[in-house]
Amino acid sequence: NDWSADQLYLETTGKSRTLQSGLALLYGFLPDFDWKKIYFRHQPSALFCSGSCYCPVRNQYLEKEQRRQYLLRLKNSQLEKTYGEMAKIVDVPTKQLRAANPIDSMLCHFCHNVSFPCTRNGCVDMEHFKVIKTHQIEDERERREKKLYFGYSLLGAHPILNQTIGRMQRATEGRKEELFALYSAHDVTLSPVLSALGLSEARFPRFAARLNIPSGFFTMASMSHSTPLSAKTTTSVLPSPCARLKTWSAL
Repeated sequence: NDWSADQLYLETTGKSRTLQSGLALLYGFLPDFDWKKIYFRHQPSALFCSGSCYCPVRNQYLEKEQRRQYLLRLKNSQLEKTYGEMAKIVDVPTKQLRAANPIDSMLCHFCHNVSFPCTRNGCVDMEHFKVIKTHQIEDERERREKKLYFGYSLLGAHPILNQTIGRMQRATEGRKEELFALYSAHDVTLSPVLSALGLSEARFPRFAARLNIPSGFFTMASMSHSTPLSAKTTTSVLPSPCARLKTWSAL
């Protein structure tokens, strides 16, 4: 048992799937896993921005990006038809099914080689999956071209990347605390981090994707359910660039 609690920095959102995913990784990673030495900090924001979440310019980028997504979806009549068929099968309004982002639950079935759901109204099938996935790939291509998401990512990922840089700096000074940091998060956490790092060709994070950084660890969980956790947050070590980047809104 050669590790101590102060060598770990563990943070998760309030979803039970992220807590479960983080614990599962730690159980396989740490020698002599000890529940009494495990403490997860609660992060209320999917961006893991802690006390540096306020950024109006970032929100402007997000609104423009969401508008772009909406306009692209309007052009895809096959996608809307697919949503309608799936909604009829599972007996919910089309608007509700679309808002639920069904690709997430479909990926759970697909990645675990489980059949898509069937009801008395029919079955969700691979053709439905292909239409939605094809649109997602097209959306990623246009997203890279328009660069609205890149602006959002630079501002949104700044706090968590700043924390990681600060942790690296402390490690170079010989400090022994927080030698292993785990952020158990979501695809919407990991995606802006990848974009902010300049990985322009990175696809939207796959099921159970992870990003490893020296002195930092990010993980994305893709299960369901939610549960509240105790709250304790940290702030970034450098000021946010948000105020300095107002001119980006003109891009």
